[in-house]
Amino acid sequence: MAKVNNADRITREKQLFFINGTQIPGVQSIQINPNYGKTPIKYLGIDTVQYVPSGPQTSDINISSLLISNDQFIQYTGNLGFNGHILKTLDNAGDNYSFISGYCTNYNSRCSIGEIPQINVSVTAFGKAGRISALTEIPDLNAIQNNPSNLQLKVPGPGSIDINIDDFNTNRVLSYDLNIKTSRNPIYILGNRNPNAIELNFPIEMSCVFEVDLDEYAPLNSFTYPGTNITKTFTIRVKDYTTDANIVSYSLPNMTLMNESYNTNVDNNTSMSIEYQGFMARMV
Repeated sequence: MAKVNNADRITREKQLFFINGTQIPGVQSIQINPNYGKTPIKYLGIDTVQYVPSGPQTSDINISSLLISNDQFIQYTGNLGFNGHILKTLDNAGDNYSFISGYCTNYNSRCSIGEIPQINVSVTAFGKAGRISALTEIPDLNAIQNNPSNLQLKVPGPGSIDINIDDFNTNRVLSYDLNIKTSRNPIYILGNRNPNAIELNFPIEMSCVFEVDLDEYAPLNSFTYPGTNITKTFTIRVKDYTTDANIVSYSLPNMTLMNESYNTNVDNNTSMSIEYQGFMARMV
């Protein structure tokens, strides 16, 4: 049997992920898919095909991470963009896979009983993607190479997640699933390969689904809508399970009840899935 040469493999310990010079702990997977924007050129008199750029060259990126230590992604649901770098070692930043000018287009945070909270982020990068020059194209190189090697981890547990909603005071929350859509509008002008501006489209749509183990929850009669419109403000706070130190807090104002799904069967407790939705307008 032939021996496997492990030196040819790139394993997880050789995949350090940085955002703007800060190493991100808890990352489970990253997918980076560049769109080269190629289109074939064909015309009479030739028997070959040439390819030329047909439009903006962007990259679609999906990042999945455990919610530990802190949430480095929630700050990018606004106007800020970021650069991302995957390095094998801190000593050789030239061996990298990077993306430039990434903007979050969807943010998701979720947790259920028996799980560590997880974040899933969709990003569109409007700059380069792939191997770039460490010296000239990684502005955070000094911060990356001086990054502390021992990250102080803060890990949440089921007992360290606080959800404050009036209706759920006497009901057990089994899970939450928070989603924030942040679509972008890049503005291009002739003569410039990169966008002149990247605008955040308003209003920002937010939704959150809770599953609760029912006790005294009073569901809405479907025929009372639209005469009755239930709006709530609630907060979700994720903390370290040993110190209660805050990891991230979500405050969602003016969320409107959209759906209630009643679930019961012979093997489990009766539960209800409750969906709220809200919109954040542009701050004038």
